[in-house]
Amino acid sequence: MSAGAEVSPGVASAARYTCIVETRKNRNLVGYKPLTVHNGGRSHSMTWLLSPYSVKHARFLASGPTFQVEMCLVGSGHSWNYWHQWFDGGAIVLKYTRALMIGSKWGTKVVNGSANATLNFQLSKGVASIGGSTQVKDYATHSGDTGGDPNLAVPKAWQKYDINRVNAFYVSSHDLFFQGTGSSEGNVGHALYEFDTGGTVNFKYGAAVQVRAFCAEASCPAGF
Repeated sequence: MSAGAEVSPGVASAARYTCIVETRKNRNLVGYKPLTVHNGGRSHSMTWLLSPYSVKHARFLASGPTFQVEMCLVGSGHSWNYWHQWFDGGAIVLKYTRALMIGSKWGTKVVNGSANATLNFQLSKGVASIGGSTQVKDYATHSGDTGGDPNLAVPKAWQKYDINRVNAFYVSSHDLFFQGTGSSEGNVGHALYEFDTGGTVNFKYGAAVQVRAFCAEASCPAGF
């Protein structure tokens, strides 16, 4: 997690954003307890939810069966006291230095007041989809990327895992006083990984969040 953020076990149904599982002809999907990542101050608050899932014997390749892990990250935040946030984002990090990521997805537009994104497990049989949704305002850009992102800081020790990192965020221009927003902004991100084993892997992962804002008035209360 980023400096100043707090992580605790979370419950998806208690938040304004969720990761929803849809399966057909597959009974091997395992869901793990979500992690809630929160960062707040005098003039801002943001909360993101990371939900991991896995499937044993996901595919049968020439090298043998595989184990797949998908992580769904959803979240948002807002600012007040004349502070305008121009970046609000979260990162998924799988803590391995070898490339294991085989899929990624993030929200790119707002539909009916929400950013949405869905990613499917790559399975030999059946379908398992994880759909994420978070309530946001349709303002500026909702996007994402993989690897390091200049606006989204992670702990220094995590940078060696950038090959397995997915970022999802809201971002706007921030050159003029009317840019940025105090409204709720965030996004949805998915990362799909595959291990070359059919059994369960004790995989290690983390999430980091970041908010960036500027004062849109001549004088703002001290501290953000």
